[in-house]
Amino acid sequence: MGLWDSVREALGLNRPPAVVAPAPLTLTRSALDRLGGLPAGHGVRLRRHASPSGHVVSVDEVPVTGPFPERLD
Repeated sequence: MGLWDSVREALGLNRPPAVVAPAPLTLTRSALDRLGGLPAGHGVRLRRHASPSGHVVSVDEVPVTGPFPERLD
């Protein structure tokens, strides 16, 4: 154990990381209004990206053509 580890331990800063329970995706009022205002034949595509803090969801407006893509996990 190094000096900084000893200092963090003495100050009580060596706590385990807090685990946050997953929450469902929610949309703001403005996002719901935007979805309602999409032109005919358009929709949204959600993509999940890994990030240092978990995952980031990106949303793109796209024309709806053909079948929906398969779900990727």
